[in-house]
Amino acid sequence: MLPSIKKIFLIDDDPVSNMIHKSLLRKHHWPSETVVFRDGPSGLQALQSAVTEPAGSFPDVILLDMEMPAYDGWDFLEAYARLPPVITSRSLLYLLSSSINPFDIKKADTYPMVRAYLTKPLILANLNRIGQDFQTLFV
Repeated sequence: MLPSIKKIFLIDDDPVSNMIHKSLLRKHHWPSETVVFRDGPSGLQALQSAVTEPAGSFPDVILLDMEMPAYDGWDFLEAYARLPPVITSRSLLYLLSSSINPFDIKKADTYPMVRAYLTKPLILANLNRIGQDFQTLFV
């Protein structure tokens, strides 16, 4: 684990995926805290609330599922893009999807805040990539 990554927001409606990803994060000693949100609006609200909370309330990394009912990852990205930089500049955002559709991957590239499009399930190589990104940008 990279000790500087302290908090991850995992935004995914699938409890099985959340269990698998939390288990992988724990196995590799990532991070101190993983907060799960079962829908995009809850994750957005937590980000907005973190502005007035003590230091350490912002996640270092956001893992966003693309395929959620009612409010999917694309909806989240549209709302996230409208948030002030005081919020969006504090976290690295990665899309996490079971889709390998080239259209989805290309669409993800149109969002500058998206660091990478990762396929489910998370694997150690992806964790290493996230860790390297974090070290490069924030440490």
